[in-house]
This record gives sequence, C-alpha cells and structure tokens, in this order.
Amino acid sequence: MRNGLAAVGISRAAVSRNMHLLRENGLIEITPQLTDDGGKLANKYILK
Repeated sequence: MRNGLAAVGISRAAVSRNMHLLRENGLIEITPQLTDDGGKLANKYILK
C-alpha cells in the first residue's frame, strides 16, 4: 500500500482520516475482518 500511496501523493494518515469521514457521513461501511483464531485481516469496505 505504501508504494501506491506514494504514487498518488497521499499519506496513510490522510487516507485513514478520509475513510472515517466517509463512514461518519454514511457513505461507506467499514467492517473489521478476523481469521478463525482472532488474527486481523483487511477491513471490508461497502459503498452505500
């Protein structure tokens, strides 16, 4: 992800901040994903 962010000129913090703004405004749903033993996977993002 770091290389992709550098390619478009946006920081990881900016992506996180804007994803949460989209969630707060009801435009996306962010669902954490876990493995069977409780390990973290990538979040699931649903556009509304």
